[in-house]
Order: sequence, then C-alpha cells, then structure tokens
Amino acid sequence: MVRASSTPAGTPSQPDWPAPPADEAYHGPIGAIVRTLEPETEADPVALLVQGLTMFGNVVGRNAHFRVESDRHHTNLFAVLVGPTGGGRKGTSHGRLKPLFVGVDEGWLIGRCVGGVSSGEGLLWKVRDANEKDEDEGEPDKRLMLTEPEFANVLKQTERQGNTASACLRQLWDGSEVVQTLTKNAPAKATAAHASMIGHITQEELFRYLTATEMANGFANRFLFACVRRSKFLPDGGTLIPAGLPPLRAALETAAGFARDAGELHRPVGNPLWHAVYPILTGERAGLSGALTARAAPLTLRLAMLYALLDRSAVIRVPHLMAGLALWDYCERSVRFLFGDSTGNPVADHIRELLEAAPNGLTRTELVAARGGHQHGDKLTASLKVLEAAELARRETVPTGGRPGERWHAIRSVARESPLMRTARQALAECDQSEECDRSPRPPPPIPPFDRFRRFGRTSDAGDSPGPNATARPVPVADSEEQFPFGYNLPAPLVDPDSPA
Repeated sequence: MVRASSTPAGTPSQPDWPAPPADEAYHGPIGAIVRTLEPETEADPVALLVQGLTMFGNVVGRNAHFRVESDRHHTNLFAVLVGPTGGGRKGTSHGRLKPLFVGVDEGWLIGRCVGGVSSGEGLLWKVRDANEKDEDEGEPDKRLMLTEPEFANVLKQTERQGNTASACLRQLWDGSEVVQTLTKNAPAKATAAHASMIGHITQEELFRYLTATEMANGFANRFLFACVRRSKFLPDGGTLIPAGLPPLRAALETAAGFARDAGELHRPVGNPLWHAVYPILTGERAGLSGALTARAAPLTLRLAMLYALLDRSAVIRVPHLMAGLALWDYCERSVRFLFGDSTGNPVADHIRELLEAAPNGLTRTELVAARGGHQHGDKLTASLKVLEAAELARRETVPTGGRPGERWHAIRSVARESPLMRTARQALAECDQSEECDRSPRPPPPIPPFDRFRRFGRTSDAGDSPGPNATARPVPVADSEEQFPFGYNLPAPLVDPDSPA
C-alpha cells in the first residue's frame, strides 16, 4: 500500500490521519519531481505535489484554460497546507520547490512571488493597469504568486470591517477579466490578472480564524485544503540538488513553454469516467465539510488541466483526470479530517456530541435535560432535522403504550467512505473493456508506480506502522533499472504548437 503521508519511525501512529493520495496523483513530470525530492527532505510528498502544481499554474499565465459552459477556468489554484507548526515542514517543502523554477522564469520567481495580503487595494496594486492620469505605467506582468506562511493573518484581514481582500481574491480565483475596487479616494483596477495563492496554517489557527462568513460566501471553498506533516527524520538533511533534478527542471521548463501558448484545452466528449464521477463531484454536501468542498468539479478539472499541460497535451485525457481526482479526493478527505461532522449549527453540533456519547441514544426529554432543561422545542426539532438531513443522526420510533416516542442515535462518519475513487476505478475498468474510454492521443510512457518505493523506512507497504528494522532513510526498490528512473524521460510533444490545426 502506498504511504505518501506517514508517521516518522519511533513516533506514535495517528490512525485518523487521512490516508495518502492514490498513486495516480503522482502522474507525469510533477510526480517524478516529488519522487526525486522526497528521499532528500522531511517534507510531506503531498506538500511538494500541491505547491508544485500551484506554482506551475501561476508561472504559465492565463492563456491556457478550459470552458464550463460560458465560464473560462484558468490554471490558477488557491491551496492551503494544514499541519503542525514547525513539525509540519510546510515551509521546507516550499523552499525545496523554488530552485526548480529558476530555469523556468527567474524574473517571475524574483518579482512576482510575494506575500503579505492585507487588503484588496494592496492586491490589485501588484497587478494594476496603467493610469495615464497619474502617469502610472502600471504592472505589465499580471501574474501574482501569493505565498502566505502565516495564512491566519490573511483570514484575520478578511474579517476586518470594510476590508476588500476576500472579495478581490474571489474574483481573482474566478479569472474575472476586470477586478476593481470602487473606493472613492484610491480606486484600483486590474485587467487579465492571474493570481494564485499558497497558504500555511495550523489546524488550531484554521478553526479559530476561518469564520462562518468566509465559509458561506464562497471564499473558503475556492481553496484546496491538504493535511501535511513531517514525512521522516533526516538529522543531517538531504542532498540539496539530487542527481535526477536537472532533467526534471528541463522538463518543467519545456512544459511551461508549451502551456503559455496552449490556449483552450478540451476533454473528450462523452467520456464515461467523467460521466461516472460527475454526480459525486456535483452532489449536495452537508455541514461545514460540505460547504468547504462545494467546488469539487471545477477544482478537479483545474488539477486535471495542469497534469495535461505538464504532459504537453492540449487534451485532458483519462490519466490527467484520474490524477486530478486522486489529488482532489485527498483534499476532500483532509477537510473531513479537519472539520469532521460539524454542521456549523452550534446547537446541532452540541446535540451530535451528546448523541455520540450515548451508545443507546437519547430521547427528546433526555436531550433537553442534557442541555440544561432550557431548550426550546422548535429549536430542538430544527437542530435534529439538520442532523438527520446530514446523515449524522437517525430517528428510532419507540412504542410507549400511547403516542410513539422518539429515540435519536448518532451515525458515525467512520462507516461512510468516500465513493469517488471507487467509482472512478470501476468506470475506468468498464470503459477499458469497451475500448471507448479515451480516443484522444495516447499518453507518454508511464513512470514507475509510486508503490515501488519503500516508503519512509518501512519494511512492508502493507502496514500502517514502521517495521522493526526501520531506518531513517527510504530504500528504493525496483524490478529493473529501467523501472526506476530518477529523471523523467521527456516525451515528444503530443500537440505541435506550430501546426495549422
């Protein structure tokens, strides 16, 4: 079993930590980059993967896009890494990726990667249009890669009265052609801006500063939330530039060149895989977790588009869609791990806690008594309906000799497994049999599956805890030398940018 996020040897296991992403998430050049960097860093592979995709999506600009009806979706992502302070190695993972982009666009790395979001006006100033009246030449480069090691500060700013940061960030994620503030004294305007964001935060800070307002207004569900933590102990550190990194940097540079001129990407019409997972991605979601994952479909497609561009493909094929689904699935499971079954309704959440502590359930009378005897009947009924609709509680009818009574029981989320990847694999198997799954050009030769690596000193991939002879460094294992390249053999372009077509 692949363990892309693991507990270091010698530390207590955390069985509730989200299981690592499926191997499909490590598709293509970005997967090869993670494999090459991972043995040399304590950073979580998920942190390398998510930040690498986000940075690539920003450096290539807003030319590449796909359409959902009349809306254009670009390559910009907003991502938040959630992990322990210090021990989460969130900053370490970001530092490992930056040298890769020196060859891609050093000017972008120096001048367009900034942080310190405080207001909407400050955001737009970095991508502002020219203003002849003020003799301001504006900002010709409309790319903006925001990196916030203290993402809690961003959340604090968005809650200040009159602060426009949240509204501007939402418009920037949407890829709005024009983003502006209508302040009287210092109006700001940005045309065709391309902004991405990476935030780092602890779980405690996320709970404290992510308010119900930002959950409800669509700000939070534009982000990918990923749980990350230290992957291993390397007391002496790792090699700064592993031997396999230079060819990967060249692959990244070539893919970025293709992506800048890619234009509109397409998905094969009638793809059975997408048809199978679409109802799951767009279905109703209850509670806080549901509010934070409400944009599952567009975020999955944005991820799939990035995987396609890294393969230098103008078609979002099945491997790219599977990679996007695998990473989104991990982010969704991270949200459920972080926020659990919280509904956002304080009374309903308290009732759920009471029910979970009562193995035999509770009657309405017992619930009223447990809440101090002052619970209004209508509010209790409304809260129980919220829990029932969210499948967090069930009602049992109890005969009493007269009017039937009710006893309420908690439904624990442990038994409810996300069906997304299971449905995707089933659809993929069925369309493989019918040979109608993907008629687009064939993908490049696959890189070795992630499970050929003995992860983080494990002696067996099947267990959840390190083996008795675990070491601090992972030991690579492969069936043959060809199946274990540290570099990424750059595939021939699948689409010729100079072709008349």
